[in-house]
Amino acid sequence: FRKNVPHLNVAALMPNTTIGMKPELIDRFIALSTTLRRAQDFEWLDENMIEDGLLSRFRAVVLLAGQIYEQATLDRLEEWVKAGGVLISSNETLPLSTPEDAECSWIRPAESAWSGALAMAGEAREGYSVDVGNRKESGLTGVWHAGEGNVLDPSDSGRWTAGESSVVIPLPAGDGPVLKILAKNDPEHGVDCQVLADGAPIGSIKKSKASAWNRFELPAGKYSGRVKVTFRSNTFTGGPNDPRKLGVYVQEVMLSSKASEKDGIADLEDTSLVRYTVDEGRLGSSFAPLGKGWIGVFPENSEEYLSLVSAALYWEQAPWSEDVAKSGLPGGRCLAGCRTDGEFDEVRSSVINGPEGQQVLYYNDSPQYLHKRLPNGRTVAVPEYSFAELTMDEACAPAEFEASPIKPADPQAVNPGYMLSYTRGSLKDYALVREPAEKGSGWVIVLHGHGSGADQLYTRPDIAQHWLPELADKYCIVTLTPWATAG
Repeated sequence: FRKNVPHLNVAALMPNTTIGMKPELIDRFIALSTTLRRAQDFEWLDENMIEDGLLSRFRAVVLLAGQIYEQATLDRLEEWVKAGGVLISSNETLPLSTPEDAECSWIRPAESAWSGALAMAGEAREGYSVDVGNRKESGLTGVWHAGEGNVLDPSDSGRWTAGESSVVIPLPAGDGPVLKILAKNDPEHGVDCQVLADGAPIGSIKKSKASAWNRFELPAGKYSGRVKVTFRSNTFTGGPNDPRKLGVYVQEVMLSSKASEKDGIADLEDTSLVRYTVDEGRLGSSFAPLGKGWIGVFPENSEEYLSLVSAALYWEQAPWSEDVAKSGLPGGRCLAGCRTDGEFDEVRSSVINGPEGQQVLYYNDSPQYLHKRLPNGRTVAVPEYSFAELTMDEACAPAEFEASPIKPADPQAVNPGYMLSYTRGSLKDYALVREPAEKGSGWVIVLHGHGSGADQLYTRPDIAQHWLPELADKYCIVTLTPWATAG
């Protein structure tokens, strides 16, 4: 029997009180938790656990959904931050308040609409489309009601707004962005819905019994990176058996250049999360000290926010990094410990404390056989619905290389070229690399077996006399040792 204990420094706070008042919020909390876990392992922490004193176990706490907490929970969170904790939130979860509407004063929403720490990964498309009814809630922020209709077909699915609901959509390539919204605003409901782009009014959703397209031309050069489209309106009650507060029914939001209003539109659901790169040099502007701890608030929508959260948890140059290093937590300077993941893909990692030290498990919950690229550049194969188990050195320790020229004892012998020594954690090995006389030549990879040295191609008389002359001047020769071929 082997006892393995998860090693977790990070927690996501479950908003018990908010869920009790708004039960539908549990689905959003679970959805965001599931997405974040693809890149970062963490524990769930609820208000009852905080009351029992378990908050002190964690170095960082992430807010994912919900704004209403008991006053005792907010007081303990404030004390924990002042003692050295790091609390990360988005504007979507702020302001924090109690059931009695007492608003929390020590953490406030970000005033800007964009942190500036995110960039699109790759070249911008000519247009982007948000299927508002999609299951992943790609691009949605603020409060929306559940998706309705055929969620696989944008023309037959959508969501009701709830007074103030928003969509964040990347800015397309080209000048003169054009915003198009497919929505229904039945005149019988008496709803007036204003549309805003990054907080500035640009028009209204026209009233129509059937779904209709609304087109808005946005000023060129005004927006950077993305545009937050907000629907602000009064609401009506759904019916005698439907107490929901409804605004307008939105099906699709499309942002494109004038030159490409119909062609080259990318479905945001297919490009979510992995489309971002994070500039760690700009993360600091979203954090402020409170006592010995820090509070981070990002204005971005849920998908962008999760990318920023993952980057902040692995941020080695963070203002709190020295305190983390002194705390004795494994991994040195990161809130999350050693960087074992950070990519939003189908393989997730979990660090465990076992009898033989820390190990990393990589779980593949998909039906495909996958290869996971590790932070140190190595790749590990993970079978479908299974896991791969690595030591912490194998998963995290970067490989260090050193190339040294070789001087053979016999000046007439073929020179093996360079000895390439490499180290990864406690593992050490080497290879021999000989460059050819001619540029652009092919490669010969020599894999020698156990019990023999990597230099046998040059030192064994039979091989050196019969094979080496045919290879030496025509090919680049690489001789790998047994560990290198296995690892």
